Amino acid sequence: MTIAIIPARFHSTRFPGKLLQLIHGKSVLEHAYNHAIKSNCFDRVVISTPDLNIKEHAEKFRANVVLTPYECPNGTYRALKTLQVDPSLNNANIIINIQADHPKFAPSTVAALIDILKISDDADMATPVYKFSDPKKAQDPSVVKCLFDHENNAIYFSRSPIPYYRDTTMTKSYYHHLGIYAYKRSFLEKIEHLPHSYLEQAEGLEQLKFLEFGYRIKIAVVDEDDYSVDTPSDIEKVKNKLLLTKEF
Repeated sequence: MTIAIIPARFHSTRFPGKLLQLIHGKSVLEHAYNHAIKSNCFDRVVISTPDLNIKEHAEKFRANVVLTPYECPNGTYRALKTLQVDPSLNNANIIINIQADHPKFAPSTVAALIDILKISDDADMATPVYKFSDPKKAQDPSVVKCLFDHENNAIYFSRSPIPYYRDTTMTKSYYHHLGIYAYKRSFLEKIEHLPHSYLEQAEGLEQLKFLEFGYRIKIAVVDEDDYSVDTPSDIEKVKNKLLLTKEF
């Protein structure tokens, strides 16, 4: 069984309460949930939250909601905790972590991640990236960049522009990491008690811990646009993008 878990917290450092902000009459969270349902990629879609106001809001649009502890440090561990507290998910063997602040994603992106985990024996998790060349975007620490090898195994993720181009005549390009994760259930069950790692804490990126402890993250290069809502100004940007695609 393949399931989507949407970790959702009310509090956000840069934009508190952003999941309840309205875009074309629906909250950011409702857009994310509805889009996951309509993608036809999953056997179940579940919102996982520690916040009662998020739970009550999600139940108004008839979402499946699971209450999980506040102590979960990030979305990966909230996904694990969701599996532990909801026995109806016991048969889930591939878990997709959908970002609650991404009102839209391409179903083909999720399909690519699922295919990777189904065919790759050595992949513990998979995540997508897309190529870009905008130098201003490369300098933005909220845009996480990724490096990977010729077999699409992740080498590193960073908020800094990577790689560093010593040869200034080279054409510069980067890969933007989209915050969707696909996990094998066996991987999630192994990482519960891993301590925090140096690089994870330095960059504030949970996936670096898994690389530091030797787990393999496969990369899917996709043709995807970024619909993330990170700041108040993103609301209008996403509203206009959804208006163009007429998907709201």
